[in-house]
This record gives sequence, structure tokens and C-alpha cells, in this order.
Amino acid sequence: MVLRFSGLIVGAALVAAALPAPAQPSAADAGAQAFLKRCASCHGRTAAGNPGVYPPLSEVGRHAGSEAGRTYLAAVTATGLSGRIEVGGKAYQGYMPGLRAATRLEERAAILNWLIRHNRSKAPLFTPAELTRREAVLRTPAEVGRARPAK
Repeated sequence: MVLRFSGLIVGAALVAAALPAPAQPSAADAGAQAFLKRCASCHGRTAAGNPGVYPPLSEVGRHAGSEAGRTYLAAVTATGLSGRIEVGGKAYQGYMPGLRAATRLEERAAILNWLIRHNRSKAPLFTPAELTRREAVLRTPAEVGRARPAK
């Protein structure tokens, strides 16, 4: 009986050693998970927004394609945003808290990169180093709101 039990343990150990390690989530999966955790409660699971309350994030890809837009996006995620903005012809007035205190640079980059892909943009993806450089430009949510690039 003791031999049979120890044989089961050895057999189980051999099977466990042969199994592949659990896969790490891809960058896209990590971005989607971070978006769902940090952003979806307001902007919706698909980033379509909540009409009249929280804007859709459909312009992220366009903003990510310009220097001013990239600085704006980096600052929005880190510092937050306040004031009036217009998205898709609809006005939104409100406040979005920044994520700097609650997230690491890698998580903010993953969220922005997921949104770039989600919007099918060909804009370059963000790196944590780029976010560090761009986040320092706009220091308050009101500054971020005023810096939103025009169409």
C-alpha cells in the first residue's frame, strides 16, 4: 500500500513536470484586462461610453497618430481630465480621475495600446518610457482638458 501511494506521487510529479507552464497573457490581453479593471465601469466594456455621461473612446486612435494627441493621451491616463470635451459630435462635461497613483506605467501603456488596437488605428504603440516623458507636460486635469487636440 505504501509503495502504491508513493508510486502515485512520483507519477503525478512526472505528469506535472511534463505540462507546459501557464501562459502569460499577451500584451493585448493584458491591456484588455487592465481596461476592464480600470476604465470599463465608466466607458463600458467595449469603450463605447455611456451617452451623455461618459464619452466613447473612439478617438484614441486618431489622437495617438499625432504628437499633440500622444501627449494628451498620456496626460489623460496619468493626470485625469476635467472640463468640456466633444466626442462624435456630442458634448461631455465632467471629470475623469488620473490613474497615476493606482497604476504602473506598464499598465497605463497596456490600456492605451489596447485602445489603439481596439480602434483599429495604425498609430505606434506607447512604451512606458514615452509615457514618462509625455506625462510631465500637462500637470492638472484642467490643463489636460484645454490641451485636447481639435479634429
